[in-house]
Amino acid sequence: MQEERVTLKRDGKREIYVEKSEYQEALVRMVEIERLVHKASDHLVRVLDDEGIVAAKVQAWHDLLNDVQESLIAIDMRLFERGDA
Repeated sequence: MQEERVTLKRDGKREIYVEKSEYQEALVRMVEIERLVHKASDHLVRVLDDEGIVAAKVQAWHDLLNDVQESLIAIDMRLFERGDA
């Protein structure tokens, strides 16, 4: 029993013959690779979203600490003015 061959043309110049069973296996592997690439892409999107959330929280904490620092400086200046008078 002879295996079926698939003819692939490359840039219209040359024909390549491969065994059909090997070609099908390659296609199956390519589909699996494509699935894994999409999965990795989805994970990357989630990681970037998580980083955005973390960055927003850190910025909010930074802003809050700056407000507290400004309030403490204002209180310190008032106390200093009262003590100096």
